[in-house]
Amino acid sequence: MIYLLEHEIGFDSNCIGFPSIQGCHAVVYQTSAGLYGFHIAGGSGNGDWAANADVFRQFIDEHGGLNSPGTRLYGVTFVGNNQRGYSLPVRDNWKGELQQIASALGYTGKISGYDLFKTLGNNTSAYVEFQARGPKCKLYIRRWAHDQTTKVPNTNPDNHKIRIRPPGQVPTLRPLASVITSLDRGQLTHVHKEQLR
Repeated sequence: MIYLLEHEIGFDSNCIGFPSIQGCHAVVYQTSAGLYGFHIAGGSGNGDWAANADVFRQFIDEHGGLNSPGTRLYGVTFVGNNQRGYSLPVRDNWKGELQQIASALGYTGKISGYDLFKTLGNNTSAYVEFQARGPKCKLYIRRWAHDQTTKVPNTNPDNHKIRIRPPGQVPTLRPLASVITSLDRGQLTHVHKEQLR
């Protein structure tokens, strides 16, 4: 599996984990080849969506993922208390950010998501994990308590990159020198996503 920290984008055929989702958005695009994930940190303003969608598309395209049929797009964040920081109306903008990503990918299928506030409440951070099950994913969450993690050299640079945004420039991808390869996956709670499109 693969773990994506803030601004990281990656691919795994079976499982993607997102440590420390608080004001962030855990986004996964599932295809017949596997899972593409983006830990979107910040960028909740409507004017930032297109640039993030484009850099996600760039990663998937470079990986050959646009040649595989997409089966689902997912987005998990804190909506009920708007820790994500959307403008009003919050729920509509959560859907709007995901629809912008879908449009960039040329994906017209179902979009599903989960509001972490339902389970975890206010002023907290979450660990979010997607596990592929056929053409869909199961979603697991738990509180993130700033767990101890260790980074190691990135042995799969094509599968795990970071989005950077130099001042005054559009976001782009950069290789990652080191990544997390393990963390405590105990006490996960299985939650049921809702259809957003």
